[in-house]
Amino acid sequence: MIKFRPHRGILADSMERVIEVEDKFDLIEKLDLTHRVTCHWYAYDARTGWDTWIISTGEGVIGFTNGEL
Repeated sequence: MIKFRPHRGILADSMERVIEVEDKFDLIEKLDLTHRVTCHWYAYDARTGWDTWIISTGEGVIGFTNGEL
């Protein structure tokens, strides 16, 4: 399972909303997304202990995962 956290102004707010997804299609379904979803390597985040991937749609960044979708 891959952890997804939505993009928020404060990390604590984002971490409170973490969900687990199986893959990109599961994320699209759980978030009811209608735009194309992309996943790109971002950075290692020592605050979360995640190798972080940035998740975007045509409308911008929607969140981050701890693995590639």
